Amino acid sequence: MRKNKKILIIISIIVAVLVVAIALLIVTRSKGNKEYKVEFDTKSQSEISDLVVKENEKIVEPSTPTKEGYVFVGWYNNGELFDFNNTEITQDMVLEAKWEEIDDTKIMLNVKNLTLSVNEQGIIKILSLPKGVKTEDLVWTSSDSNILIVDENGNIGALKEGTAIITVTTKDEKYTTTCEVKVMPIEVSKVAIEGESSVTIGSIIKLTPNITPSNATNKKVTWKSSNPSVATIDANGNVKGIKEGTVTITLTSENGKTSSKIIKIVAKNSSEQCDLTKIKATYGDINKDGKVDTLDATTLEHHLAGWSGYELDCQAKANADVNADGKVDEIDIVILKRYLEHWYNSLPVKDESKCDLTKIKATYGDINKDGKVDTLDAT
Repeated sequence: MRKNKKILIIISIIVAVLVVAIALLIVTRSKGNKEYKVEFDTKSQSEISDLVVKENEKIVEPSTPTKEGYVFVGWYNNGELFDFNNTEITQDMVLEAKWEEIDDTKIMLNVKNLTLSVNEQGIIKILSLPKGVKTEDLVWTSSDSNILIVDENGNIGALKEGTAIITVTTKDEKYTTTCEVKVMPIEVSKVAIEGESSVTIGSIIKLTPNITPSNATNKKVTWKSSNPSVATIDANGNVKGIKEGTVTITLTSENGKTSSKIIKIVAKNSSEQCDLTKIKATYGDINKDGKVDTLDATTLEHHLAGWSGYELDCQAKANADVNADGKVDEIDIVILKRYLEHWYNSLPVKDESKCDLTKIKATYGDINKDGKVDTLDAT
C-alpha cells in the first residue's frame, strides 16, 4: 500500500512538472513569436494574398492592383495612407485600396503617391488626358531636383532621401495634376567586423566595418570597447592594447544593427599573438608598402632590437617570416638581406642552401669573408 502511495506521489510530481513546463513554453512562445495577419482589400477583381507577419516586422508593398476605369491612389488603414517603409506590424489589420475614377476632363496619372529608395528609378504613366490634349503638350517638373528628377516621359530617378512633388501641366497651364514621391534611404541590414583578433600591449590594429548592403545610404557606425582599461578603440576602428586581457569590440550602425568581436591583448613577443602559419603573407614586405627593399630590412632589425615605434602587427610579422618557420627572428634578417643582395630568387627561403651563385657578387677565394685570401680559406 505504501509502495502504491509513493508511486502515485511520484507520478503526481512528474505531471505537475510537465504542466508547468508546457505552460512556460506556451507563455514564452506567445511573448517572443506573436504573429499577425495583414489582409489586402483591393475593392476590385485583382487579388492579393494575405500576409502572416511576426510582431514588429515591416511588410513590403505588394504589386499595384488594377481596376478598369479607375486610378489606384494607395493603400489605406483606418483612413490614412499606410507607410510601408516605417510602420511595424503590431496587430491584425486590413489595408484597403483607394481608387479615383478616371475623368477625361483632366490629366489622370496611374499613381497619386509613390515611394522609391535612393538611387531607384521608376515611371509615372498617363492614364487619360482631356479631349484635345496630347502627350507632347505636357510639361513634367519636380519640386526638388536634388531629391527627384523627371524627364518628359515621366521617368523618375531618386537621388537622395526626402519628398518631392511631380507636377504634370499642359503648356497652356489649363490642366495640371501632381504625384507625391517619397524617397527613402537604403537601410543597413547587417554589419560585420573585419580584422585581426589580437594586439600586443602598446600596439595598434585596425578593424574595418563590412556593411550590407554595400550601397546603404547611411554607412555611419560607432565603435565601443567593453573595457577601455584593457584596450581602447577610436572612431576609425583603431584598437590600442593597454594591458593583457580580452575585450569585446562592438560595432553599431546608426539604424541599430550590431556586430561584436573579441580581441585579445597580449604582451610583446608573446607567441599567443599570431599564428603566422595561417596568415597569407607577402614575404619581405614588412612595412606593407607594396615592395621589398632595404626599408623592410631596417624595420625588421629595429623591431627585433625592441625599438619603440617598430612594433609589428600579425600581417607584418607573417611578411617578415621569410623562412616560413612560424616565427620572426635574426635568421629572417639574414635571409632578407641576402635576398636583397640577390642571393635568392624568391621568398620564402625554407632551405638556405639553395642560392643562385651567378647573381652574387663574389670576392673569390675569401671563403671565411675576412677580407683576404689565405690558408685559412683553404682549411
